[in-house]
Amino acid sequence: MSGRNGYIKLHRKMLDWGWYQNQNVKDLFIHLLLIANFKESQFEDMTIYPGQIITSIDSLSRATGMAKQSIRTSLKKLEKSKIITKQSTSRFTLVTVENWELYQCEDLEVTKSLTNEQQTDNKRVTNVQQHHKNANNAKNAKNSVCVIDNKAIYNKDDQKIGQRPHTHPYGEFENVYLKEHEYEQLCQRYMQTKQLIEKVSEWLTEHERKNHYALCLKFAKNDEWPKKSNSSSKWDKAFEENKKKAAPMPEHMRKKYKI
Repeated sequence: MSGRNGYIKLHRKMLDWGWYQNQNVKDLFIHLLLIANFKESQFEDMTIYPGQIITSIDSLSRATGMAKQSIRTSLKKLEKSKIITKQSTSRFTLVTVENWELYQCEDLEVTKSLTNEQQTDNKRVTNVQQHHKNANNAKNAKNSVCVIDNKAIYNKDDQKIGQRPHTHPYGEFENVYLKEHEYEQLCQRYMQTKQLIEKVSEWLTEHERKNHYALCLKFAKNDEWPKKSNSSSKWDKAFEENKKKAAPMPEHMRKKYKI
């Protein structure tokens, strides 16, 4: 279970939520958001992912001051509305807040506001200085190609490889370029979306790929990344479509991921 440090995000759209005027349901849901794991942890022989809680009716009753029957009723309403899922044993209940990462992920509106030309140029310079301190000097000034570790990472228009129109940088090295709806789809489909993107970000420091969304889907499929229970077949169809468009993976990487 997560500690008491830090904070959670609570969107104003919650005012339009169908259960907002139901005091018990609203209070319980906010309580679940507050106590949900924010990083992966272990409980006995189980892996508890972000957005999940190991709890019990008694514990929730004591923490919220609500009667046990009110807790049971509110959980049923949240589950019926597909806001949570739960698995109960004789000792505890595992509650999963569906789309938790989507609720708590980086504010997409803030990210969107950083797309004007001057801010993007400043960000690019900062990223290169921070993550490539030992970079070689540009060897092809005529075509504006920056050579880093003997690999060209900019094309002749000074644009990073994989930086498609309307994409924003994600990952530790800010080199995973995704559109807003692509990032949302990853959050909706997979648990630990940020960890998946970090893995792709590290891979991209030594490789090139034009479509980073397709690459995220490929990594998730190859590593059997944990899916959320509300994932639907339309994401699988989208993966297959992106797979056809994606550049082929190098042979040594195909062997590594057993493709």
